Amino acid sequence: MLVAFAVGALLLVSLASIISGSMAVSRKSTNSLIAYNAATAALDLIGTDLESLVATRQPFEYLQITNEAVANGTNTITVAKLMLLTSSANDSTTNTSGLTRAVMYRLAAQDVLKSGGTNITCGIFRFCETNAGTVFTNYLGQTNLATVSGFSQAATNDDYLAGSIIDFQVRLYPPGSQTPINTSVTNVVSMGGAGVTVDSTTNSAGVATAEIMLTVLEDAGEKMLKNGKSLDYVRQKYGHTLTRKVMLRTP
Repeated sequence: MLVAFAVGALLLVSLASIISGSMAVSRKSTNSLIAYNAATAALDLIGTDLESLVATRQPFEYLQITNEAVANGTNTITVAKLMLLTSSANDSTTNTSGLTRAVMYRLAAQDVLKSGGTNITCGIFRFCETNAGTVFTNYLGQTNLATVSGFSQAATNDDYLAGSIIDFQVRLYPPGSQTPINTSVTNVVSMGGAGVTVDSTTNSAGVATAEIMLTVLEDAGEKMLKNGKSLDYVRQKYGHTLTRKVMLRTP
């Protein structure tokens, strides 16, 4: 009987260990799935706003892609900051559908779903000015959207879309080309009535499509970052880049 009890106890310990391991794997898989789904929804939202770009021949800027340095744990990454004027149906509950909205997307070293509100990975945030009068007064007619006060506010005051993000990029492509006009994340791209410029140089080819990229990190990758592994190593091993390509309006 003692031998039987001992064998039974060992079997129970082994079973408990297997169950605990399975639950840990399940939690990681669930967390990763949640992160991917949120990032996919964010891509869809950005794509919809870009597809409804307020493209006009009037002499003002309606899209700008610039860059920001964002702390990512012990690393500092350079990511895109997207500002645009759009007529998409998003936020239609607070504004008449079809009116121009001022929208900005950017990363911040914060994940509101994690304990304490800050985390080693970033979250993507969205600012949207839906008041038609404010958009008309403060955003329309500007030659540099980055100088508008609403686009220079802290990202953590905006709507949180997704977390566990370690990169955000937006690439613009000319018609019939697979080479983007902004080949470096440090390029500043402007689209307006005067045409398309890259770092203040006119791009005569124009723009036909935009590619949005969000890189999501698995839970295991976050732990490795906390333990001092380099961002490049963790990105290659545990990062997954989600992309969306959309057609852009041209004036």
